[in-house]
Amino acid sequence: MLKRIILELLRCDDVEVWVGGRHKLNDLVRSFLAHLQQLRPGEPEHCPFGYVAADQTGCLEMLAAGWQEGNRRLALPVATTGPRPCCPRS
Repeated sequence: MLKRIILELLRCDDVEVWVGGRHKLNDLVRSFLAHLQQLRPGEPEHCPFGYVAADQTGCLEMLAAGWQEGNRRLALPVATTGPRPCCPRS
């Protein structure tokens, strides 16, 4: 199921997929990264993932980076980011 979701996301031009985990992470990303092993020297490489975290520390660093990026984007003027989503307050 996750592979299908990742495939759909990778079809978009404005999406960067971040993955993290400890169990079965290799199984999840192996098929997406297999082409990188077959590249000849000098060929451009394209990694479909913006961030891959393989342990607890890496996952925490990835979450922190995502939090910082979210804060950076919220600080941008609305003209450059579009309207902000409206979330009802409870």
